[in-house]
Amino acid sequence: MPLTLLFDLDDTLRADWPGFGVGHEPYDLVTAQGSSHFAHRSTAYYAEILAKMGWPEAGIVMVGNNSRGRLAAEKLGLPTFFIAPNGNAPELAGIPPSPEGSASLRRSSGLLGDVIPWVQSSPPENLLPNYRSPEAIIAILKATIAALDAWLPELTEAQWEARTPGEEWSIRDAVCHLRDVELLVNRPRFEQFEFEANPFMSAADTDSWAKDGAYEGISGLWAFQELIAARRDSLAWLARLDEGQWRLPARHAIFGPTDFLEIMSIMAGHDQLHVRQIRRSLHIQPES
Repeated sequence: MPLTLLFDLDDTLRADWPGFGVGHEPYDLVTAQGSSHFAHRSTAYYAEILAKMGWPEAGIVMVGNNSRGRLAAEKLGLPTFFIAPNGNAPELAGIPPSPEGSASLRRSSGLLGDVIPWVQSSPPENLLPNYRSPEAIIAILKATIAALDAWLPELTEAQWEARTPGEEWSIRDAVCHLRDVELLVNRPRFEQFEFEANPFMSAADTDSWAKDGAYEGISGLWAFQELIAARRDSLAWLARLDEGQWRLPARHAIFGPTDFLEIMSIMAGHDQLHVRQIRRSLHIQPES
């Protein structure tokens, strides 16, 4: 199974790792001060990294030696390999040992030579991320805006129209679609949960909006600014919820009995889908 490793190491340890010096960075993405929208070692920080990588659809492990970073990565739903300088990683409040074996993982110590054997001996399902928590969902929703903000402002008009072979939607279409889903699907659902008991969620045919050419002639940057404003309002609304409200019941036209957490998980997965699509299209060279 393909595997993505996220390394987050303090300077003192990074200097001791072969291949981590200047000029030895064969990585898909290297963060730097000013390149991230969120505080280092926050949950949204790791979500932004994964969004910029196109949300890898495989195993993901965060390898680090900082307890705060480990806690943030695990709140995002990532398996972690913690490198403790004394060989005994402390348990963190609010992060109980996982029934899938990550308790032994958290107590591991050593350098890359310890990571690879653990990965090779772990069941593949133990290396898969689990984004089904309020913290993870909110981080994903923030990361969408952060990744798009890193990619979109400098696009030419031709790049806004780029799409991968066989893809029906351009980058502009995808951004307009995300904006409209936020305003016309997600926000009304928030209101249903706020004012109705066990609300019924209809299944909107949102794909037809782009297929019918509704977005032709719309400025992609203008649509993105509207998406930012709408997403900011959504995040403010979500920030007010307590744990019980995330478990409020609902009925969905396709999924049947559900709850707010599952509806939001679907919303986050929708973001991930279109971030992947946009990232693929960014690599297309438009015709001159």
